[in-house]
Amino acid sequence: MVKKHFVFQRGGGWYNYINLGRELRKERYDFVLDMQGLLRSAVLSRLANGKKTFGCADGREFSTFFYQCVGESSRKSKIHAIEKLLPFLDLFDVNKNNELTLAFPKSEQLSKFELQSYKSSKNILIFPESRRQEKVWSGFESLTKIINESSKASIWVGGSNKDQNFKNCVDLRGKVELRNLPWLIKQASVVISND
Repeated sequence: MVKKHFVFQRGGGWYNYINLGRELRKERYDFVLDMQGLLRSAVLSRLANGKKTFGCADGREFSTFFYQCVGESSRKSKIHAIEKLLPFLDLFDVNKNNELTLAFPKSEQLSKFELQSYKSSKNILIFPESRRQEKVWSGFESLTKIINESSKASIWVGGSNKDQNFKNCVDLRGKVELRNLPWLIKQASVVISND
């Protein structure tokens, strides 16, 4: 199996978008999955040289014209993102009743941060930021205060922006590389994030 990744440059303009489509077209794929359901992702999924192309049945912006639809088509139904994407597993005969795990064998421990000294019986990891401001929940500081007052859990703060002050928390913002995140998440009892 050949592994390649292609980068979509958000805000890169038409030139970058068309070049990405050309790069995708050079390969041959058995399956192409558009799990976003927007026009720009649907067009790219169609440009990709796939034998079969599938996408979200509730796709917006006429995206559903570019692929075979999978899952619930009504946008009025309140469906969690995971439940929305689970029907894609049916395409590959994956049993959804089994626990689905992702393995990240190259995720490395954060030895330089000595997290062991901060660990307790409950480790709560929060990610209080999002790329878009309208997706940011304003209650993270209050939540950490409540948790600190009512439990002995250790609270770790992940991300990159230090625009909020989290007292009595282990602040890892800007210190954790992407490859270390799976290991960090596995150490947590609970993960709380936006979006």
